[in-house]
Amino acid sequence: HSDLTGDLRWDVRPKRPLLTGSFTSQKLDLADIKGFIGARADDEDQDARILPDVPLDISRLAAMDANVDFHGVRIISTKLPLDNLHARFLLEDRLLKVVPARFRTGSGDIALWLTINARKAPVQIVGKLEVRRVPIATLFKNVAKATGEPNLASGSIGGTADLTGTGMSLRDMLATSQGNLGLGMEGGQLSQVAIELIGLDVAESVGYLLAGDQPVPIRCVIADFKVSDGMMKVRSLVIDTADTVVNGEGEINLKDESLALELKPAPKDFSPLSLRAPLTVGGTLKSPTFGVKPAGLLTRGAVAAVLALVFPPAAILAFVEPGSGKDSQCAALLASMAHSSGDPPKNARLVPEN
Repeated sequence: HSDLTGDLRWDVRPKRPLLTGSFTSQKLDLADIKGFIGARADDEDQDARILPDVPLDISRLAAMDANVDFHGVRIISTKLPLDNLHARFLLEDRLLKVVPARFRTGSGDIALWLTINARKAPVQIVGKLEVRRVPIATLFKNVAKATGEPNLASGSIGGTADLTGTGMSLRDMLATSQGNLGLGMEGGQLSQVAIELIGLDVAESVGYLLAGDQPVPIRCVIADFKVSDGMMKVRSLVIDTADTVVNGEGEINLKDESLALELKPAPKDFSPLSLRAPLTVGGTLKSPTFGVKPAGLLTRGAVAAVLALVFPPAAILAFVEPGSGKDSQCAALLASMAHSSGDPPKNARLVPEN
């Protein structure tokens, strides 16, 4: 369903034929390039997992070399609010590099650098992802239009991921991956309508965790994961609202996509919330489940101990920026973490530099 224009040169004189070209698609349907990321053409919902597992065809990487520039002006997607793709693909003797693939989304952008090295066995895949100031409202754009609710969500997110793995598919790569992943959000809020649209379990859990039946503006979110052999382990996970600080711990298993997280709410002032138990997040990436931990109720005497966990001495990834300046909520939270640990986060930015 996509159109394609441009020009190319096919040179058969080298040992491996060389393709050079520059192409533009005025209307790019993302469904047409599923194969590039290893997704299946059939119904994704038939798979209990969300990470693509279509194997890489090594013979294609060995058949030719390439230097191709691609620009997708308008992107058609029912799920992802992306636009204006630009990417360069370099292929030389089974070594493929994407340098980078960059999407616009609202006032933010997403950039992906990818290297697939089929010269090695097993195949090595190295990926770097940067998310810069992506408005949360953009993610709810289609829903907002369908429901007639223009203010479903607010705030922006950003983050970085640097991962290395091996295997013949994206699923294999992530299941063996090593590296770091971080996410930051500042000034966000989900309306009650948005929470209900996400799902009843989520709605009840968010309300339980933060403020009963009313959504609370989220001042700052910091999520920092260390990835080792496909296990994403929480180093720092903090959700800061006007009334509550939520500290998280646990891990995400990229081998089977299972979740094992625990979120502990601690009120900044004494309130009935101090008697609530931690919230557990289980299930899988595709079908998460939420519950309340039966033991370990937060009593008033335990609040101080929980608050002490909010500012661990672990290093923070370079993904959270003070955003709005010195007075931003994330800046204040990072300053508190730096004061507690004695080691200020290095290059803390929500918008990573090039």
